[in-house]
Amino acid sequence: MNDILIQKFTTVGLRTIAFAYKDFTLEEFQNIKETYNNFATEEDRSILETQLTLVGVFALFDPLRAKVSRAVQFAGLGHMTVRMVSGDHLETAKAAAIQAGIITSEQAKENLNSLCITGEEFRQLLADKPDKASLKNFRSTFKNGVRVIARATPYDKYLLIKTLIEQNKTVAASGEGIADVDGLNTADVGFAMGTGCSVAKDNADMILTNDDF
Repeated sequence: MNDILIQKFTTVGLRTIAFAYKDFTLEEFQNIKETYNNFATEEDRSILETQLTLVGVFALFDPLRAKVSRAVQFAGLGHMTVRMVSGDHLETAKAAAIQAGIITSEQAKENLNSLCITGEEFRQLLADKPDKASLKNFRSTFKNGVRVIARATPYDKYLLIKTLIEQNKTVAASGEGIADVDGLNTADVGFAMGTGCSVAKDNADMILTNDDF
């Protein structure tokens, strides 16, 4: 199943949602809930994700906006490096980055210098803190810099911005939600999407009237 998801769906930029179920009596569910801290954490909730019956997998296509690749191209002409932080599966994020022109298909396939990594790998590399030792490790491991971070959290976005600033780079970041506020505040220039929430706009330096970037 995992091979099918990767080869058929994620590599062409499709997002997948799996539907599965497990039968409980109400009494059984209440007992499990009490035993596992009322499912307060993701680890507690994971007990519900064992021995499930798969119903099916749906693939969703979320195309890039028409002018995204052009915007990335113009950024490159201005000697700006575009990096993408995504919550998607790594292969889905790679496909989107190729479509946007952030990386080439050859770079995605070979992944030289680990241009595409997951949020977990990124956090492990920096030990969750961009100090001198971890920054040295970062520079030696990623000579050309990370271009795509997949399966990322808002903290990964903030950590990337912080890391680049610690390397004396000027950083501009975009965001649209409450979770993006730390990143927008930390970046040298924070761009909020015009369709984003008011909190993101209030914490940004500029507001983009369209979401082409």
